[in-house]
Amino acid sequence: MKKSLLTILAIVIVALGMTSCSTTSKLQTMDNSLVILDSANFEYVKTIKEDASATYILGLCGGNPEQKAIDKLKATANLQPNQALTNFTVTKSFHSIFGIVNIKTITATADVIQFK
Repeated sequence: MKKSLLTILAIVIVALGMTSCSTTSKLQTMDNSLVILDSANFEYVKTIKEDASATYILGLCGGNPEQKAIDKLKATANLQPNQALTNFTVTKSFHSIFGIVNIKTITATADVIQFK
């Protein structure tokens, strides 16, 4: 009886260890603004890119790499007067090691434009 109970317990632990966990997050501090670029009143300055990673062990303790990437992007931009970020792109990459350790990498890019 004990042997079969231990076998069932081992199977349940292995099955739970191999299931995937997911997390959801909202990018709370993305600035919502409307910029109409239908006339030549701006010029392209540069494209900036930042990465952020989070490591999850059994789906826990990873943090929010999306927000970290956006915050780093805004800090790197160092916007001057009459400049704005546009064309935000967020790319997600996900790597898993035996379903136990998961690494999520976020790459955020944006263009800096300057109005005349």
